[in-house]
Amino acid sequence: MVLDTTLIGTLQRVRLQVDTGWTLIRGSQEELFCSYNDFYTRCLRVLHLLQQKGVRPKQEVVLQINDEGVFLHLFWACVLGGFVPVPCTVGANDEHRLKLLKIWDVLHEPVLAIEANIWARFADIMGDNPLVADMQEHMLSVESLMEVADQDDAPLGTVYEASADDIAFIQFSSGSTGDPKGVVLTHANVVHNLHAILQGAQVSANDSCLSWMPLTHDMGLIGMHLMSLCGGIPFFLISTETFMRRPALWLTKINEHRVTMTSSPNFGYKLFLTTFKQKVATEWNLSCLRLIFNGAEPISHELCNRFLDEMAAYGLSRETMFTVYGLAESTVGSVFPEPGTPMRPVLLDRRSLVTGQEVVELAESERDKPYAVSFLDHGKPVSDVNLRICDEENRELADRFVGYIQISGACVTSGYYNNPVATAKAKTADGWLNTGDLGFLRDGRLVVTGRAKDVLFVNGQNLYPHDIERVAEEVEGVELGKVAVTGLHDPALQRDVVLVFVTFKHKVPDFAPIAWNVQRCLSRKMGLRVDHVLPIRSLPKTTSGKLQRYKLGERFQEGEFSEIVNELQSCLLDLRLQEKIVPPQNEVEDVILKLWQEVLQRDSISVDENFFELGGTSTLVAQIVTRLEQLYPDRVKISDPYSLPTIRAMADHILSVPRVLELSQITMPSSFYARGGGGEESVHLRTGAALATALRRASEENGGTLHDLLAVLYANLLGQVAGLQQVEVQVVDDVKRIAPLRLKMDATLSDAMKLVQDGPDSPDAYSFAELSRMTRSRTEHGILPCFHNRELWNGNVEWLQAYDLVLQVEAYEDGLNLACLFDGRRLRKEKVKELLTLYVRLLQHLAGKYSSGREHHAPTV
Repeated sequence: MVLDTTLIGTLQRVRLQVDTGWTLIRGSQEELFCSYNDFYTRCLRVLHLLQQKGVRPKQEVVLQINDEGVFLHLFWACVLGGFVPVPCTVGANDEHRLKLLKIWDVLHEPVLAIEANIWARFADIMGDNPLVADMQEHMLSVESLMEVADQDDAPLGTVYEASADDIAFIQFSSGSTGDPKGVVLTHANVVHNLHAILQGAQVSANDSCLSWMPLTHDMGLIGMHLMSLCGGIPFFLISTETFMRRPALWLTKINEHRVTMTSSPNFGYKLFLTTFKQKVATEWNLSCLRLIFNGAEPISHELCNRFLDEMAAYGLSRETMFTVYGLAESTVGSVFPEPGTPMRPVLLDRRSLVTGQEVVELAESERDKPYAVSFLDHGKPVSDVNLRICDEENRELADRFVGYIQISGACVTSGYYNNPVATAKAKTADGWLNTGDLGFLRDGRLVVTGRAKDVLFVNGQNLYPHDIERVAEEVEGVELGKVAVTGLHDPALQRDVVLVFVTFKHKVPDFAPIAWNVQRCLSRKMGLRVDHVLPIRSLPKTTSGKLQRYKLGERFQEGEFSEIVNELQSCLLDLRLQEKIVPPQNEVEDVILKLWQEVLQRDSISVDENFFELGGTSTLVAQIVTRLEQLYPDRVKISDPYSLPTIRAMADHILSVPRVLELSQITMPSSFYARGGGGEESVHLRTGAALATALRRASEENGGTLHDLLAVLYANLLGQVAGLQQVEVQVVDDVKRIAPLRLKMDATLSDAMKLVQDGPDSPDAYSFAELSRMTRSRTEHGILPCFHNRELWNGNVEWLQAYDLVLQVEAYEDGLNLACLFDGRRLRKEKVKELLTLYVRLLQHLAGKYSSGREHHAPTV
């Protein structure tokens, strides 16, 4: 497709498709179709009337319109006339109406296109504001403008000859009520992003799109409507109000019209799942749906899975969930995954989510740990978008380091309308835009971790409200989307006070059990001590439905919840006194109990209670472990309280006899050893897809897996270089298990691979928990090697504290990633590079034997 230079050119191009257009869905039986050809003509009629009323090119036109069909006509009439449309959500409360006044004050010489009933309500409530008179003086009646749209003999307006650098429209951020910032989008910004979206989503003439998202939202207007129009494909539109009243209509119409693309943020899935009844879906076949654009707010992997699991019975593929990242400042779309691929969750240690710090990935087996948090891989930047991760000084960070997401490119705004201060604050010295979002790159793919302004700092950790809210929603009595978390810095406590608000409309004593269970749940699952869980009748939101967490903090500071706090504390104390206390049964339990009582400042504690449910935190864990290490040397580690969270479990662990491991070393040639040098270092190589395919074939023909084969060849190489007849390598296998692979150099490949398979069940296998108890008799040239397959386990381990040379492998469809970690103070980097190169040659040599299609005998290693 040829890139249009303006949106005007886009509409003029697609109007030639007389049979394609958009359909407004008002209910199950009411639909209004308008071809792109007819639409173009109707918009020109409206344009003529606007020009007759004196609206001039580059003059701002504020749109306050509820009717979606009317909105589209007025929006496009403005674009065709060279006016600057300013879409604004119609306010449902005083805050939203105040925002409209703020926006009006930002603009140069705006006119207001507004529906009569909306103006009547607005003027009645906000009439005392001096700006209202100015708005009324420059007001245009939407009803009178639309009267000409259906008149075949009505004159047509004159199309403006816009340039690519002209402003197409202005997007005002949905959350900026007090100081709204208008994102300037030129025609070039928009058309570049539209073509990037079409390319990134692989849109074809066979596609169609359905949306229920507001047209005042960038995803609704640009990501759905303008994308469909630019692609020349059918577009179906359900009003947001209709969707909220009848969420099932969304998928009913997708099934009916065999739609291939749609979109929804978390809110939509929550609402749909809450109200879904199977009887409305008896005839659904959702196999037509190819992509569900999911963005606009932090994406919940768990919620996506619930939705996909529920809809699988109706033919919806798991590969439809299209987890994108974007923002108004990049027009709409910035980062896309590959269409047709499943979601890619990334499990992380939340304690590593600090700006400028490298993230620590966890294995699936650690998902239930209190420090585990899951995010989603959003993919790679779309065309015309450049992306980097930077620290607070705008210095670019490496892969897997958390920082601020910054963007540049043809679709990125030049700044905020009439707001040079905000523009300068958002732009870096070298012209990049700081999104205000935090994230990191992982092999060039973006993982978003949250908004910088929403981050809570608790016990030295960064915590994200939406993550806490997701966990709180698991508690009975807490509905989906009915909880909000915020933090307030308390100078006296020198920390953030964590506040959880839950929608609840009954008496405080009835809420106490919910507050109690939320506190226990968040303590147990996140190690988070919540200061207050409070009932609230409704949560403050923007016009587009985004939570305004900061408003809750302001209301708390103003004392609005003081009486509720006092009443709740009394109720919670009563619940606490009703619990049965189990006393200690031995000396160790008694010692731990006294420690808990001291650090938690509690008298009554049962030996079977969870430390984190009682308010334990990572800081208090450190205090406990430090004392226990003094009392019971070599028996307690900092991670133990997370897996042993009760007094009884910890005592049983301490009383058990710890295991001492003796591990064999390899003596390498003297040329491998360094004198001095750096600390932890690594070298990397990547192989091609053909090699990985041949190696998989070799492993299958010898009765094992690619993991088995790669481990054996690593041990074999070390044996050859060291000149040994038998070599021992520590192999990480299964789930958190390590086993010594004792390889004889004359063993057949199939026998050697069986040794790897049997390793986890051998009596010599050990766990990660036992690594700290290893005894090692180091020799001058002795090294302890390890083989680690990141696909089997990708947890948080300080590898070089236990081993000297670690080969990490990770297999993809397009090849193998190989990395050698080593201690630069003991081993020379150039020799490790040679070793890794030799390893690849060994892989290639073996792969060659399995690439010819001949029959193979069991070879020696």
